[in-house]
Amino acid sequence: MESADNESDATDQHEAPEPSHPFPMNMNPAPDRADATNNPWYKRVPWRRVLEGIGVIAGIGYAVVTYFQWRDLRHNFEVDQRAWVRFGYATLGDKIDEKTVMNAWPLTVQNVGKSPAFAILVNGQFEIVPKTVAPSFSFSRPHTLVQVSTLFPTDSSGFSIALQSNSDTVHTISIDEIHDLTAGRSYLAVFAVVTYQDQFGPHWTRFCTWKGFPEKPGNFSARDCVAWNSAGDGEAPK
Repeated sequence: MESADNESDATDQHEAPEPSHPFPMNMNPAPDRADATNNPWYKRVPWRRVLEGIGVIAGIGYAVVTYFQWRDLRHNFEVDQRAWVRFGYATLGDKIDEKTVMNAWPLTVQNVGKSPAFAILVNGQFEIVPKTVAPSFSFSRPHTLVQVSTLFPTDSSGFSIALQSNSDTVHTISIDEIHDLTAGRSYLAVFAVVTYQDQFGPHWTRFCTWKGFPEKPGNFSARDCVAWNSAGDGEAPK
């Protein structure tokens, strides 16, 4: 019994004491980055790359603006210096009767621009049109084709657009057609397209005018004739 007590005492003597902390331990959370306390956010921004990006964007914007300015200047220069070919026409009298002989309508083309016009080609049609319809604006049947030599600024050239039948022959207005015109059942219309070139490229001008001879006031479907007058660049509209 005595030896058992001794073993118990020996075991108690080897138990480790609980650790003690003489000083309180206050632990602050670690920063997200080790150098965050020494380098504020404005020092961590890669300003050099930001400035390089801004410079690239500014350069692209300047190039775009410069291109549009150059394009506008070039367009304005072309408009000012190019050739402009326009039509002129003879004014028909206000009266027509059985003694009237008419088979053509005189026209002119004139260069009112500042550059020579060349490769000038005119397609023209002279029609007797029923009062209720517009001119055909078609060159599919026989019509007048005129080639004009080079027109320098202020130059002009005159020719006539023939009144043609369905066959390739010039047609003179008949007495019956004169009666329709004076009765207001029809009117005369002439239309043409001129294509030409200058140092800036191809251009075109369209022209239409009309004339009625009613003995009594009447209405004619000629609005489309007036609206057909226009001009443009490139190939003429079909």
